[in-house]
Amino acid sequence: MAYIEISSITGTSPYQLFISDIYGNNESFIGSFSGAVPPVQFFSIPEKYDTAPIVKIKIIDSGNCIQSIDSTCLISPP
Repeated sequence: MAYIEISSITGTSPYQLFISDIYGNNESFIGSFSGAVPPVQFFSIPEKYDTAPIVKIKIIDSGNCIQSIDSTCLISPP
């Protein structure tokens, strides 16, 4: 199982995180959190993305502002 690491973020807490393929298809909810970052937040991702070369991470804050990040870096469990 792979994880994503959120080490910094802008916006207004709480946040919702989603993952999808690079085109924004097959979106899955992966978690939510409140508060400031740091401390670093870790979220496990669905197994279907473990071997994906690139994934899209979408973060929505409490004001419905959306940040979208294309990531090639999935990490091993913390």
